[in-house]
Amino acid sequence: MKALEMGGPVPLERELKMDVPARFEMPDFRRLGAKVEDLAGNTMVAMYWDTSDLRLARAHYAVRHRSDAAWTVKGPGKQTAALVERSEEPFPGEAAYPPSPVIARVRGAIGAAQLQPTVQLVTQRQPTVVHLDGAVVEVVNDFVTVSDNGIVCGDFTELELELKSGDEAVVTRLERELEKAGAKRSDSPSKYIRALTLAGRWR
Repeated sequence: MKALEMGGPVPLERELKMDVPARFEMPDFRRLGAKVEDLAGNTMVAMYWDTSDLRLARAHYAVRHRSDAAWTVKGPGKQTAALVERSEEPFPGEAAYPPSPVIARVRGAIGAAQLQPTVQLVTQRQPTVVHLDGAVVEVVNDFVTVSDNGIVCGDFTELELELKSGDEAVVTRLERELEKAGAKRSDSPSKYIRALTLAGRWR
């Protein structure tokens, strides 16, 4: 936290999202010459917060408290050749209400409005780490269930390819392999917007 408060570098998330068909099977990236690590799956519960008129969503921000990572503020995305780059800042704090550093971070987007819970996402994640041509890419297969006021309103499955280090051209190579298996690049900018859409709160 001290680095953030003192003007240190803001962590960046660099990723590509893909939709997958039913009964999707992950391709074997070893045929590209990659080293592949299949990690243990996990389940995460995330509550997203916004104003009553969704000012954060409209400004392309997301504020969430997640069971494995406390608070996160995600900023607007910037498209590169293959990826979307977003700031992803972690903050400690209890789940009951966003702590003051989180509020300060998004004050320009929400003005004097108060934050409140919007939608809850339960994500069953299966991660794989791919090492290829000097790059490290985490490929996660997420099955997400969306609830609004405690009522399940839908679910979706998506892949995230997050470039941890190296050349983003490696992500493009992995994307091609995933397309052969039936995946396609997602039209949705974020899990939050997709969840709001399933809840009937986003047009």
